[in-house]
Amino acid sequence: MKKNNSIKAIFLSISGIAIVAGGIYAFISDMHKNIRESGIIEQAENKAEEKVQNAQQIITSFEEMGKIAKKEISNEYAVYIENSPDEANAERDIVTVAKVVDGDTLRVIYDGTEEEVKVRLIGVNTPESVAPETYRTENTAEGKKVSELVKEKIQAGDTLYLEYDTSETDRYGRVLAYVYFSDGIMMQEWLLENGYAEVYTLEPDTRYAEHFEELEQQAKEQNIGIWNADFTDN
Repeated sequence: MKKNNSIKAIFLSISGIAIVAGGIYAFISDMHKNIRESGIIEQAENKAEEKVQNAQQIITSFEEMGKIAKKEISNEYAVYIENSPDEANAERDIVTVAKVVDGDTLRVIYDGTEEEVKVRLIGVNTPESVAPETYRTENTAEGKKVSELVKEKIQAGDTLYLEYDTSETDRYGRVLAYVYFSDGIMMQEWLLENGYAEVYTLEPDTRYAEHFEELEQQAKEQNIGIWNADFTDN
């Protein structure tokens, strides 16, 4: 009899626990339902999704900034990040040198033509060496020296490549261009780096103006070329 009473007591205890557990489960379910219905979870999910979207936008913005920066560097400083000199020159006009007039002026023949055209380098000026008597600036020993050095660098029959800015010609009818050697180096850069020219910027052709100024300043600091009083004695 006692044994049966014990079993009955255990059964009642288990039943009570089950009822309590069921009640707790029902309470939690109702609470979860109420929270969801109140929009708290949905708001949290929306905030999380919004943060993910913001992060994606930030990543996209940095990617776009990188592309823009890359393009600006390439345009501003004539640094061709992806293209080899051959690939870059392939996009420029090909000319053959007919004559070196002076340090910043050439006579060239465009590929596929026979007519000589005079080309003036954009953004730089070398000392005069062939100026007529009526010209505003006199010929100088520095100008003659630079002209000789350019003629050593560039020979008749050499192939060069032209890139343009905004203006097609100057007031003298000369084609305005940035001139490149076969290795992709710009002639203007070569002149400035060696102190053979000074910066000469005229609006609106200013694509590489800041870069040219930096090269001129470096040459001045190194005291080379026309920035050295003994230039013509060497």
